[in-house]
Amino acid sequence: VSDCRFTESSKYGLRLSLSVNDSEVLVSLATGYNDLNARFSYLGFGGYAKVENADQVTRFGIGTETAQKHMKTKLNISQLGHKGTIILGLTLGIALGLLVLHWKFYVSFNKLMRSILILVITLWLTELLIVWGTCTKPLCAEFNSDGTESESNAGVKLEQSDPHVFHLPTVVITSLPSSGAEILKQAFYNSSDFVYLRVPTEYLDIPEEEFEIDSFVDACEWGAADAKNGHFTLIQGWFHSLIHSTKLHLQNIQLHESVKDRSHMSVSKDRKKWHKNKESNIRSKGSLSRDAEHIKQLRSHLVAYPSARVVLSLSSGSWTLKLPFLQEVIGPSLKALYIIRDPRSWIYTMLYNSKPSLYSLKNIPQHLGLLFKEDKSEDKCTSESGYAFEYESLRRAVQNSESDEVSLLSYLWQANTEAALRINQGLLQTNYLLVKFEEIVMFPEETAEKIFAFLGIPLSPASLNQMLFAASTGLFHLPYEGELSPSSINNWKQSMPREDIRIIESICGTTMDLLGYSELVD
Repeated sequence: VSDCRFTESSKYGLRLSLSVNDSEVLVSLATGYNDLNARFSYLGFGGYAKVENADQVTRFGIGTETAQKHMKTKLNISQLGHKGTIILGLTLGIALGLLVLHWKFYVSFNKLMRSILILVITLWLTELLIVWGTCTKPLCAEFNSDGTESESNAGVKLEQSDPHVFHLPTVVITSLPSSGAEILKQAFYNSSDFVYLRVPTEYLDIPEEEFEIDSFVDACEWGAADAKNGHFTLIQGWFHSLIHSTKLHLQNIQLHESVKDRSHMSVSKDRKKWHKNKESNIRSKGSLSRDAEHIKQLRSHLVAYPSARVVLSLSSGSWTLKLPFLQEVIGPSLKALYIIRDPRSWIYTMLYNSKPSLYSLKNIPQHLGLLFKEDKSEDKCTSESGYAFEYESLRRAVQNSESDEVSLLSYLWQANTEAALRINQGLLQTNYLLVKFEEIVMFPEETAEKIFAFLGIPLSPASLNQMLFAASTGLFHLPYEGELSPSSINNWKQSMPREDIRIIESICGTTMDLLGYSELVD
């Protein structure tokens, strides 16, 4: 190593230039380590350091990649090549020749100027035709019609197609309820880079004037077109407020009202609303005060770390079918994590892991009955508009009086998972990541690194330690499941009736194979 010198020093970082084996290396270090915006602005990603040379860029915590050499999008004289140079030279040569002719033979000045003007116009038209004919790239076509627009359009297209372009992440976590997505709170909780928000809670709930989001699941899929065409504007506005003005949104929440006061503020529109209110009122007496205290903690967190990025954990399974809508609302910063669980483990959790079962506590029969209830209201999706056709098998099972709990839950998992995989396949890999719950528990370090690499931010030791604690010690508890450990997630293999396993595998087998869940071999 030789020739080490500082090339830049600022409030948020510094740069060193080194000569390593006669090759120049540029080292950039971020010093505002608690400010994600500052690190991103200085380094171009959410990490702490990067090293660049002529061939590659190493972003510490993310990886190494080949250096990208982006082409300039400005049209200049060099793009005309040899033809432009020759034409320019001929113009100057002829002009000088005419001047010499005038000086030597005393040609009339007016006649000479007319000749020069005709010659310049002729040469200019010739040059224009050459440029028009030889410039065949889309960039040139746009330049010919609107030069200022072409450069910006090219930049947007390049940014959308380039996987190495990083955005500050807005994280959205979706899953079927009781799929174990709550464990990801450990990766984001108490971090200077993130603020973790669970939705819905007593004080954080999505407005339902336009559409009533079922607390468990629904069969309505929303796409980018719904957002573009102005559908569900209140919901769009609520997401914009929570994501882009998080601190102000939390400050505007009134914390003094009681559950009883809230119940008088809105009247149930139908039985579906009544069931939701009933579920919320089952909560313990201290839950409201805990929610209020949590809001206060979130406010304090944002005061200490104003650049913290939002992590939305959407507990309703309805949102698994609405990620394209959220992509359009949130924009390229969306980082959607879809958590999926083995259907046998999920159904075991719903039916056998607690007493009374989650199936009863969450009123699953009522939810499924309301899912296919005849409703002519405008917010109800139909087979002609917004209805996920994969739910037809579940609808037939619900209408069949002989369907038992295992069959209903199997058809529900199959319908929701198959529909989510179809709907979300159009999302870019930079915006969407499917994560298996079993991988989080069995391989917490590798899975956490994969998630944070997807987010474009290095995994911090504190977040890794919290994930390892939750997955490996047996001291972390998921709601209604008891202690969590690599062995506990396979309790269904020993405790679940073999006939139930057979039913689940016969209904969900195709999607299980697609996701890598093998059938149980006795």
